[in-house]
Amino acid sequence: MAIKINLSTPTIDFDFGGVKLTADVSDQALAYMLDLENKDEFKEASKEAERLRNLKDEDITTEEFNVLLQKAIDTYGLVYARMFGEDAFQQVYGQTKSIVATVSAFDQAMQHITDHYTEQQNKKSNEYRKRKKK
Repeated sequence: MAIKINLSTPTIDFDFGGVKLTADVSDQALAYMLDLENKDEFKEASKEAERLRNLKDEDITTEEFNVLLQKAIDTYGLVYARMFGEDAFQQVYGQTKSIVATVSAFDQAMQHITDHYTEQQNKKSNEYRKRKKK
């Protein structure tokens, strides 16, 4: 007779102002996000965001701005897709209509995930030390 053990995929649910997303917090997804600053997608997204921040009205046409904005949205979408799913960034952007607010929301979510992961690791470490003392 086999013993059944339920295995669940580690996830955290988020509500981004009515847009409900589930973040994959598996070891692979966390490793990807922890190394995010070294990823080409992140470097590209940061570069595009910086270009948008530094633009002045006289430097760009509305059409050029819209192209840059869409490129930034698409690039950030690639960055967060691994953990939050395809089109997650675009869905939240559709709700906020602000790339700054959307990036801020995802930054907050990432901070929550980091805090959650740290808390879980500390809890496991404390449990291990308690067992070791006995």
